[in-house]
Amino acid sequence: MRDGVPEPPLVYGGRPRVMDDKKIQMAKRLLSDPNTSINDVCETLKVSRQTLYRYVETNDH
Repeated sequence: MRDGVPEPPLVYGGRPRVMDDKKIQMAKRLLSDPNTSINDVCETLKVSRQTLYRYVETNDH
């Protein structure tokens, strides 16, 4: 409370994440298999190639 005025509740905005941690781990497991293609992984997880690379690359660091 500031000056007798209650603070507004926390609201998280923005677009929801397409891939949660479970999907990211699954993608990494699938990508570690040399017999699985990128297209197969994308079709299985129902994400685009760009989305797959974005989430896998950002979580490797």
